[in-house]
Order: sequence, then structure tokens, then C-alpha cells
Amino acid sequence: MKSGSYIFTRPNCGAGDATGGIAPRFEDEKLKMSKYKTLAEDEKDKISRSFLHLGFNDYVAARFLLDHGLTIQGIVLASTCVEKYLKAVLASQGISKRMHLGEPIFLDLLKKVGGDLNTTLNAEFLEYLGKVYQLRYFDQIKDVLTLSVEKLKVLAELDFTVHEIDRRLITREGTSIIPSPYKTAIQEKNPLVVGKNYILQGYDKTQFIEQYSSFYVMNIDSRHVLVEQRHDKIKPKNDGKFLVTKLEIDNDGRTFSVSFGRQLEEVFEPSEMERLFGS
Repeated sequence: MKSGSYIFTRPNCGAGDATGGIAPRFEDEKLKMSKYKTLAEDEKDKISRSFLHLGFNDYVAARFLLDHGLTIQGIVLASTCVEKYLKAVLASQGISKRMHLGEPIFLDLLKKVGGDLNTTLNAEFLEYLGKVYQLRYFDQIKDVLTLSVEKLKVLAELDFTVHEIDRRLITREGTSIIPSPYKTAIQEKNPLVVGKNYILQGYDKTQFIEQYSSFYVMNIDSRHVLVEQRHDKIKPKNDGKFLVTKLEIDNDGRTFSVSFGRQLEEVFEPSEMERLFGS
């Protein structure tokens, strides 16, 4: 075993069709057409380590920004974090390609080598983060883009995603296993990683998510005009959905409506309901 190499622990199972997983199955012809680079053994180690290190830095920053109200900045870094963690997985299997999380070929490649990650990770969350990537290049957005961020829901799914990927990546120094940056942070009880982390704190995921917390929704139209709305007393639902809530601009161009896909009484705290809509 080469010093400091990363090995992706891939259980002996293929991509599945379970609800919430990444489906359908990978098509080999798409892989051939993707023109990805096959990495040499020494390249696998270096590139996988680099993506894992950079992804962890994005993860810590994303958690901090989301928790402190810098929503767009936080969600963009959440997107780049997960992209880099998944590229670490691909690199550990000898695959390298310049691509972004929102491109279909990205998940096609993951289906080929990702093992049970394909049925473990939330496919809608990955699609959501792929759309978020567009915010990095605001003036290049071509179509109407509407996104929402329910803080605790996004934070919980980000923590779950990083945890599930990282625990499948094993770092070795000679014959000894050494911890990844994420595992080191856990050992050191780094508050930027452990704080409000339902997995590391041992909280029930549903109870953690379904608390009243902050909510943000935005709409960017084809002219690159941004409309946004914030609330501090919204209760998310642990349903694995991230693309349901919409903000739509009315025909007059001055008013808008927000659709949660649920009854408002299920969304707003009672006092907030009264404040917004009256008794």
C-alpha cells in the first residue's frame, strides 16, 4: 500500500432503484462517450486526497455560513463541497473529468463505481445542489431559477451526505489507517463540524429537522432580476424533498407568491401565521 493513499470502500453491489437513490442504472455507452481520463495508480492517491481535503474545507465553511444567515454563500459552498467529495470517490476509482455536479454525466459516472452510495444518497438533494451551482455564475443563468433553503433540512442532509461518503474512504499510511480531515475533526470535537450535527450529536433526524428555523427562497428571472423572501419561523418536513417550494413572480412583475406544497398551518409557527395572515 502506498503511503497516504485513499481507498474507496465499495461494497459488492451495484446501483439500485430504491426510493431516494440514484436511478436508473448506468449505461456503459454514456461512459464511453464521456471521454473521462483514466488515472494512474499514483495519480489516484494524490487527486483523491486533494479533492477530499478541499471538499472538507468547503464543508466547514458551508456549515458556518448556513448557520449564520449567509444563505446563498453557504448553499453554494455546500454544492462545491459535495461535488469535491464525489470527485474524490471517482478519483479513488481511477476516474477524472472536468465536470460539475449539475451535469448528467457526473451521476452516470458515479453509478458506475459508487456502489451502495447510489442507493444511500438522496438523488433529489444532489439534483438540488447541481442547480445551486448556477449561482456561482449569476449572469450566465439562462432560464428562470427558483431555489429554497430550509436551514436545518439542508444542514442535516449535507451532514448525512458528507458522513456517508467519508466513512467509505479509508486513508492509509503504510499499513496503518490514518483519519481523514473529517474524522480528525470528529476526534478533536471541532465545534464547526460537531455543532448542530444531528449524526454526531446522536439526534433523531426527523426531530432535528422538524423544528422551527429560518427559511429562504429566491427567484432569478431571465433578465437576472433577483427576488427573495426570508422567514425565521418555518417548520421543514423530513420528506427528502428539496425542489418543492417555489417563488413565482406574478404578471405585474411587482408581486410574487410562494408555494410550499403543504398547508400553511403545517409550515408557519402559529404566531407567525397570525402575524402574516391575521386570525
